[in-house]
Amino acid sequence: MNSILNHIANLKQTIDTLIPKYLKLKAYAVDLENEKLVLKNKVQYLESEIKKINKRIEIIDLTKGVGEKDSYSIGFTKNRVNTLIREIDKCLSLLND
Repeated sequence: MNSILNHIANLKQTIDTLIPKYLKLKAYAVDLENEKLVLKNKVQYLESEIKKINKRIEIIDLTKGVGEKDSYSIGFTKNRVNTLIREIDKCLSLLND
């Protein structure tokens, strides 16, 4: 009987030490989830900024190509303008559907 009471007391003591640890880990997990959300939002923002910058680079390359007189630049510019026209046509057809 005494050994059962000792075992119960040991279990209670173990539970009493584990509960605060559990609560601390649970709070830490919540903090990590919040940080994860913040980082995901930051990644989305940075990806959108990269897309904007890439578009600006394309425009700059296109305007450079218009000003150049060599055949490569002219070919690049024509191809890029044709690609942009096709994209616009696709958008217009989607709008008309």
